[in-house]
Amino acid sequence: MPRLCEKRRGCRLAGKSLHQLKEAVWACRLKKRLKLHNGSVAVCPEIIGKGSKYINTAVLFPIVRINGEDQILFEKRSSNIPQANEICLPAGRIDKSIDATPQQAAIRETCEELGIDRAKIRIIEYLGTIVAPLGVAVDTFIAEIEINSLSDIKYNVAEVHSVFSIPIQWFQSQEPKEYHVRLEIHPFHVGGSGEAEYYLPVRAKASVVCRVVKGAFA
Repeated sequence: MPRLCEKRRGCRLAGKSLHQLKEAVWACRLKKRLKLHNGSVAVCPEIIGKGSKYINTAVLFPIVRINGEDQILFEKRSSNIPQANEICLPAGRIDKSIDATPQQAAIRETCEELGIDRAKIRIIEYLGTIVAPLGVAVDTFIAEIEINSLSDIKYNVAEVHSVFSIPIQWFQSQEPKEYHVRLEIHPFHVGGSGEAEYYLPVRAKASVVCRVVKGAFA
């Protein structure tokens, strides 16, 4: 068992309990099976203002093994909640009163939405943090959920309409489609009176800054 784990970068055996050794071997084998080439957990630099200026959320990327095949588990959102009927992954807002870490929030939301026992969720890897333009930070985690079939999932009908899974092999064989969205940031707002309220730069310096920027790209 130690020999297998030592071959995987990032695995450390010194001072580990028997349970920790078993978990390390399990993670090594699963990453190899899923072709996750990085043996170590992803490192994400601190995001300035993340704790106070962003809406902090966490999402779980659930993998289930059904009939000997690794599959990605998806949800269809209920029609009675925001973003109704969308296809998504288990996710939600981080509650600092009960979630000590983003990982705990991702697991809690998965348990609440899918009715999965916490013991059946095993985190594989932290992927990183996505910062959305609207001020939302999303911490993402890959995990394996131990079920035999989708019928084992007793999802919360108040939040989830249905669940389904797609084999990972299907995604590997398909060419992904890309969609580009243009986002524009305006330094001012026009109020009801027609007056422009400048945020950056302030109105008194707007013309100066514009000339400087224009000259820099001339």
